[in-house]
This record gives sequence, C-alpha cells and structure tokens, in this order.
Amino acid sequence: MTVIPTYTPPDFTRPELKSAPVVRVAPAPADGVLPERFHATSNLPEYIHLGGGRWLLARQGRMDGVLVLRGDVLEVVEPRRVRQGDPVVIARSEHGEEGLYVHAAGFAATAGAAAEFAFRTRGTRESPFSRSYDTLYEVLQHDRRDGYIVWVLGPAVVFDRDSRDAMSALIDAGYCHALLAGNALATHDLEAARFRTGLGQDIYTQEL
Repeated sequence: MTVIPTYTPPDFTRPELKSAPVVRVAPAPADGVLPERFHATSNLPEYIHLGGGRWLLARQGRMDGVLVLRGDVLEVVEPRRVRQGDPVVIARSEHGEEGLYVHAAGFAATAGAAAEFAFRTRGTRESPFSRSYDTLYEVLQHDRRDGYIVWVLGPAVVFDRDSRDAMSALIDAGYCHALLAGNALATHDLEAARFRTGLGQDIYTQEL
C-alpha cells in the first residue's frame, strides 16, 4: 500500500477544461478589501486558465485565502495582506466555467475508487472520515522512519488530561522530532504538571 499518495494532475484536454475561458482578475479597491465575486481558496490544488490551454497552479495552497496573479506567479494571500491594486482572481464556480479549476480528486487515483467516492460525497472539504485517520497513522509511521515530524500546537492540547497524555505518548514513541508553540503551551503545560489544572480548572473534571 502506498503511504504517500501520488498526485495526478488534471486532464486539461477534457472538453469542459479545453473550452474554458481565460480567468478574470479585478484590482483590490483598498488594503485588506477584496473585489466583488472574489474566489476564496480551499485546501485542494487550484489552477487558473491563462489562455491557449495554459493552466497555472497556485503556490502553497491554504484555506480561506484569495488568489493573486502577479505575472506568471499565482499566489495564495490572506485577505488582510491584500494591498490596493492587487489583481485578485474573481470566480464563483470551480470546474473551469470561469477559468478556475479546483482539483478535488488529485490523489484519488492512487487511493482507489473508495477514496474518490469519499472526495465527492463528503459534506465539506474539512470533514474527516474514520479512514482519514488510518491514512494519518500510516503517514506518521512513514515519517518517523524516513523523515521528520513537526507539530504546531496551541495551549488547548494541555487543557485536557487525556489529550495531554496522548501527546506525551506520541512524543515518547518517537512521533515528534520538533514542536513549535508559543509561551502559552509551555506555561499551561507546567501548570498541568505541577497542579493538574489549566487556567485553574482541573484538567480531568474541568472543575474549578
């Protein structure tokens, strides 16, 4: 079984993509202000059509950003970082009708028909399935053996005894090579270790 799935790019010769119009952009009217009909990004690979069958993949995708086209570079930008005049992609459809294509099944071919069905039937893109955790376990095992695992944590992980113990077990088992956090995590972890409380509440019963 392939742990790290292979990415399969879209088939841009498909009729609906081959006939797609050139994507439209509109200037941001002010710093941090988006033009009407802006496209909010997903956690999936996203392409725009520049014309002549040339599609451009967005760099470093992320949820709830916007696409800004600067020359031949398509960036995903947080709305608050958009500056007046930035050329923001505008589109309300995701299947090529407006020159924008969100590739929902890029990893489904490797994972199999069941995974492709899951891609197309989940309630939202953020919704996990039980099988998603099976894949996560396999990726963690793979990266512990052949790579590095970096966790980015907030203080909530130590406000509950079970989640704190689970994270400790992962670290003890070698599933953490680096941990990135602010001082809140360290402060509340020390509180939990010394007093078994988080912000004064018992980390098991949640009682004050």
